[in-house]
Amino acid sequence: MCGEPGRYYIGKHCARDWNSADAYTGSGVFCKRYFKKYGKVDTYEKEILNFADTPKLLNEMEKLYIGTLYLTDECCVNMMAGGSGISEYKQDSKSKISIGNKGKVRTQEQRNATSKRFKGIPKTEEHKQHISESGKGKSHGHWSWSAEARERVKGRKRTEESKQKQSRSTKGIPKTEEHKAHIKEAKTLKVKCR
Repeated sequence: MCGEPGRYYIGKHCARDWNSADAYTGSGVFCKRYFKKYGKVDTYEKEILNFADTPKLLNEMEKLYIGTLYLTDECCVNMMAGGSGISEYKQDSKSKISIGNKGKVRTQEQRNATSKRFKGIPKTEEHKQHISESGKGKSHGHWSWSAEARERVKGRKRTEESKQKQSRSTKGIPKTEEHKAHIKEAKTLKVKCR
């Protein structure tokens, strides 16, 4: 890559179609700074070295191509060995990235684009476990409350305003048969108790 004499960047890109793959220009720090300074049109050469059938194979190929060049060749602008992305960054680099992203509000368009990009890509068991662990102990609604918290609110009277607000927030959301049966049972119990 790169219009600066002799400098190059080796990267990987997963794409569902050729147009998306063809548009990829590199995502490393050097590339971003380079394109900001020089633009993307006719300022660099791009060469596709290989194709892979799976993301895992793609990671292995990137590791193979970069090897130790990022350490030994000063023309190589890669900042790490490659093969998996951000997980290989040093901890202090991850912290800086995290701090830089804090407080950034993504637009709905950005969120939709991210969602679309990752739809249909299977998650590894390790990734699923990481998602599970990161959500533990966080509140995801009343069903994730601790037994103590549920006990504290049991029998508490809610205001009409609170009931209306909850009603409005759930309108139009389809209910499962199990949920409908639970509601019916709760209503039956209220009638018997009166």
